[in-house]
Amino acid sequence: MKYYKLLELEDLPNEIWADALGFDGIYEVSNLGRIKSLGRYVNGKNGQRWNKERIRKQFLSKDGRLGCIFCHDGNKYSQNIQALIYLSFNIKNEYNIKTNCVMHLDKNKSNNTLSNLKIESISYSHEINYEKKLLPHLKANNDKRRNDYLKLTHKACVECGNNKKISDFEYGRNKCIDCRKEEKKEHYRNNKH
Repeated sequence: MKYYKLLELEDLPNEIWADALGFDGIYEVSNLGRIKSLGRYVNGKNGQRWNKERIRKQFLSKDGRLGCIFCHDGNKYSQNIQALIYLSFNIKNEYNIKTNCVMHLDKNKSNNTLSNLKIESISYSHEINYEKKLLPHLKANNDKRRNDYLKLTHKACVECGNNKKISDFEYGRNKCIDCRKEEKKEHYRNNKH
């Protein structure tokens, strides 16, 4: 069921609410994936006005994930909704935005029910997506990147700084073959018994 489409303020069966992480007292998220804006006074052009409590509309983005704009003190914030919901209910879980993601267990990006969310490494999530053929855009991006790379004629080595022919590099490497050979020799000399 697409709970996020239900905008009635009345709680749904078995629905539990928690303060949205980083928006305590302003927004709440539910274990069914809904978002509630709490009743509060907000500053406007003509002074303060009362905003009623309401369920926020969520929209589907191009990649199939749900989105919602959060406002606080006149600023607008875009949030990763599934991460916000999961972390709001699991505050003590460690989460590194560079290495982790909140993954949908059923791989349905619009199903943000808490029972469908799990912290996982980004690489593992991509592995599963690849196995299920859910990443056609990544293949297109990688093919484009590879084609752009193959069009290069020269490139600067990060080790010696010289601008060399692309044939002086192994594919995808930023150090030229000569510098890599020297690096390997030095490593061998340092680790020789």
